[in-house]
Amino acid sequence: MARVQFGAGITAIRGSIGGWTFHKNRSGNIIRLRGQASRESSEKQTRAHEKHQRFLTEFQRLGESSKILWDDFATTFTKTDKFGEDKTLTGQNWFESINQVRELIGETILEIPPARDLPIAVPVIELLIDETSIKLNVETGIDFTNTAFLIRTTSPFTRTTTSVRSALRLTRVLDQAVSGIIDITADWEDTHGIPYPPSTIAVCIKISSMIQTVNKTSGITSPGLILSDDLRIAVAGIGVMIIDSTFIIG
Repeated sequence: MARVQFGAGITAIRGSIGGWTFHKNRSGNIIRLRGQASRESSEKQTRAHEKHQRFLTEFQRLGESSKILWDDFATTFTKTDKFGEDKTLTGQNWFESINQVRELIGETILEIPPARDLPIAVPVIELLIDETSIKLNVETGIDFTNTAFLIRTTSPFTRTTTSVRSALRLTRVLDQAVSGIIDITADWEDTHGIPYPPSTIAVCIKISSMIQTVNKTSGITSPGLILSDDLRIAVAGIGVMIIDSTFIIG
């Protein structure tokens, strides 16, 4: 905190500029740095920061010719993210994006950019939730050669919403995509830290999921397919009782 003396026609300043607050009290005109609450990173944020730092270090270790190839890749291609939005990346961004995905599906890190081989489109999938499980039903008859799945889910919610983007969490990685039924109940419980179903009493909730395909060679992902389903568990008990004028249950 510091006291300020004005002059040359300026008699007072009030408010905040760039984090500094001007005000007046019995001591005179005061300028102080506006207080800010400290925020500690969550465990998930810490892991993300550590992973980013590791890939940044890996990129810095590349030879100059490899870095130029990644920069050329970045100037040639944009990236379509999981929400279907095109993003312009740097060479370092592309290196990290591709290799993070390849690492997730058990592939090695690439020092030079791959051919831009796109993944197949996400097939027709149903999200099926009932009182005992959360499952995906994947269309059959699809050639999943060289394809992996990234599966994200939300925790249960009851609100009516048009967007679940911020609630999606990576739940399961299938390094080889498959057709038919995929049970993700245990993965969902591990991801969100709650049992399924979340309550044994009356429940009326919704869960959403997003599925992306991955080209295992290039590490490039598809836009995600978002699915939702409802779980409704009726109240269990003795049901409706009739009480007559004697207050005897009939």
